[in-house]
Amino acid sequence: MSKKIAVFTGAGISTSAGIPDFRGPDGVWTKHPEQTKVYDIEAFLCHEEDRKYSWRWQKESPVWTAQPGTAHKALVKLEQAGMLTLLATQNFDALHEKAGNSSDVIVNLHGTIGTSHCMKCHAKYDTADIMANLDNEPDPHCHRRLSY
Repeated sequence: MSKKIAVFTGAGISTSAGIPDFRGPDGVWTKHPEQTKVYDIEAFLCHEEDRKYSWRWQKESPVWTAQPGTAHKALVKLEQAGMLTLLATQNFDALHEKAGNSSDVIVNLHGTIGTSHCMKCHAKYDTADIMANLDNEPDPHCHRRLSY
């Protein structure tokens, strides 16, 4: 029996933390189909109002205040015991990091809400800084390129 474990997590691990999934019976897209545009890259890049809506939706997301659940904490214990070698997640909520898992084992397949990138030059921005300034700049742009 192996003493090394690789774990793959998805939306289910974070629903207990108050973060709704997207496609389930109570999912964001199930209950509010219009919100699919928040994650539509073409709408984001081509339509200013959709882009502004996406930024506002992110600011109001429960992800910012969510706390890790029991499963997140159990994965920290596995890592501390030297058993967890890989933690791949589809979630962008950063709850694995918040729980205490190290960046050495985490692979964030879709990135995290904490970091935003310019779509053209890939400059990195702290998303919390963008959110803090959203009232002054409702359609944030890349300050390096002065575009999106």
